[in-house]
Amino acid sequence: ASGITEPNHEVRAAALTSWAFLLTTATAEQIDSFCLKG
Repeated sequence: ASGITEPNHEVRAAALTSWAFLLTTATAEQIDSFCLKG
């Protein structure tokens, strides 16, 4: 890890990963609840 921009890139990647995980989890929950209702 050398350079000033690399830590920012790592933080951005981690934030993007967790955001995608939350979005996927929320979508899966919506699909599950929709299937249970139907």
